[in-house]
Amino acid sequence: MLSATPSSSTRRTAIWPAGSGSTWASARRSPSTRRTASAGSGRCCSIGSRRGPARPGVPGSRRPWTTRTRPAPTLLRSRGYEVLATNWLLVRSIDGPAARELAAGIRLGAYDPARAHEVHELVEDAFSTFRSRRKSFEEWGQLTVERPSFLPAVSTLAYAGDELVGAVLALDLPDSREGYVEQLAVRADQRNKGIARAMLDQTCAEFARLGRDSCILWTHSGTGALAMYEHLGMHVRRSTTVWRHA
Repeated sequence: MLSATPSSSTRRTAIWPAGSGSTWASARRSPSTRRTASAGSGRCCSIGSRRGPARPGVPGSRRPWTTRTRPAPTLLRSRGYEVLATNWLLVRSIDGPAARELAAGIRLGAYDPARAHEVHELVEDAFSTFRSRRKSFEEWGQLTVERPSFLPAVSTLAYAGDELVGAVLALDLPDSREGYVEQLAVRADQRNKGIARAMLDQTCAEFARLGRDSCILWTHSGTGALAMYEHLGMHVRRSTTVWRHA
């Protein structure tokens, strides 16, 4: 989620699911930050400010005043919001097509901890086009390769000769039939050679050996990568749009 978690001083109004619960939106405003909102697609309930009893199982929460009303985007625009970003959860079945032949000189291998600093640099270089701050090696490691759920044997690295040119980092999802791809990156001068697809194919194959049925990952509109992932055989399972008050 791109919007910050509200503090105790934050006033919050929210749109909770109507009917099936498949659509929703929420709005937050803090004295020190701009107001943001999050919304699913389709129809939803309206933003309200009248507060009632706390919701069961959510300490300190209040139930917002809700009524069935207009589609979420129309409602949020009418209240002065604009789209900040959209996040997509993508899924790919593991029983998809076999890996394609790699370009000459490209080879794949499992994650190698001896190349950890190179993987960090590769990922941060790839993500720097849409992220304003580079993560230090220590920060990146805590979020990826040092996590207890990191799967080095399932993760995939790509090489051109001995140079690292691509990486897929995979995480375990306990009690799930799905494998999770935390990061996928290809060096800029090695793109459009089928490396991303080959790495994803190999990682998915390793997940299959662990009994997983599919691979999932999150991306957002700031990356511009949605079309690429769809080209790699993934499709959108659900999306969340974050709105900002203009």
